[in-house]
Amino acid sequence: MQQAIEAWLARSSCALWNSKTRPTSLRELMQARTWGTGHSSWCGFAAASRKGSLMTDRISAVGLDAPKAASTKTKEHTTTAIGGSLRSLESLRILAALLVVCAHLSPYKIPVLGQFFGANRFLGSIGVDLFFVISGVVIGLSTVRAVTGTMDSPLRNFLVARIFRIFPLYWVVTAISIALLWQRGRPLPAWDELLHSLTLIPRLDNGQYVDPIVAIGWTLQFEIFFYSLCALGILARSKYLPIIAAIALSAASFAFDGYYLNPILLEFAGGYAFALYLANQKQPIGQIGFPLATVLVVASTALFLFAATGRDAGYPPAFDLMQAPRMMIAFGDAYIPRWLAWGLPAFIIVVVALRLENSLSWRLASLGKYTYSVYLCHTFAISAALILARRFGQEEIMVAVLPICLFLIAGFTCWTIEQPMIKAGKHLTKRLRAATPSP
Repeated sequence: MQQAIEAWLARSSCALWNSKTRPTSLRELMQARTWGTGHSSWCGFAAASRKGSLMTDRISAVGLDAPKAASTKTKEHTTTAIGGSLRSLESLRILAALLVVCAHLSPYKIPVLGQFFGANRFLGSIGVDLFFVISGVVIGLSTVRAVTGTMDSPLRNFLVARIFRIFPLYWVVTAISIALLWQRGRPLPAWDELLHSLTLIPRLDNGQYVDPIVAIGWTLQFEIFFYSLCALGILARSKYLPIIAAIALSAASFAFDGYYLNPILLEFAGGYAFALYLANQKQPIGQIGFPLATVLVVASTALFLFAATGRDAGYPPAFDLMQAPRMMIAFGDAYIPRWLAWGLPAFIIVVVALRLENSLSWRLASLGKYTYSVYLCHTFAISAALILARRFGQEEIMVAVLPICLFLIAGFTCWTIEQPMIKAGKHLTKRLRAATPSP
């Protein structure tokens, strides 16, 4: 009889948590664990819906799975203030990628997009700074999870996830770019140039840092460097080391030259700082009213667009050429450091979006998975759209053709290269975990 009652309670808890009344806060969750046999009710909650996890989704979103074993022993302070899968950041990621696409449209006669988000009025390159802040938040949450959680070999899992996430598609795009340049009569790259490009290690040429073969790879160089700081934090079991290192390297740029002695690291540090804040919150962020939400969205968007009216100053003559390019933004004759001119507005809009995570629907979040493919492959899509438009004799129709080319190419690379490689990384992590003897 007792066993039958316990089984009925377990089924009832599963049914309840699959309904709209499943626990939404840590307090309700801990109370709910007292139902039935404890372990059965915890499993019922975990199986009810992926929305029930407060941390697993944001780890999975960056390619680092939370361990399935010992889930009941995970430290409570790894719980964040936001439930779900960070749909706000997924939406911002695809918007940031589309801004970068628009930044490369100014040479063409494209209505609206090229006119407003090319190099003429609002510079879409600010999308890169949005990426850096978002990366600080998402990778920061992964780092906190790895440092404070109970998973086996967190550093190995982190590195495998990052390598399989970034490099395979980047290598394919690099190979295609080399082939296309060679077809157009350009010489093949020298071995040192190829090696630096494939490893995303900065390269000096005549005293000036140059971009990888895939020019937008310069942003991945900073991403990989930030990952290395987080890896050091995981190795040292210190969730504060990455942000301290980023701030220290930024400060050192005032006294020393170096590619990574760069204040743009403050953009990652800002996102990481907010990740630390989220990881220390025990209660989920509640909804806010429509009037306040409207004010926050309008104000942050206006600031972001105003910042985008600045132009990328490249290598200003007044500044040392040993420093990385694109780090000064010009507003008229005034030069403002990029981390301040573009990084601060990007940070504000990310914070506002996270504050509104549970207040808006974030319908673009479903496109977030295509962000990296859109970002890396958009130059191919622009070329394809331009060829098609010129065959019809009008570049203006690129405004209709480009979205089709973009999402066909990005969708293909996402599902044939990017997603399979992410799954391969997860599979490798599981195999390594299974092969590692228990302590």
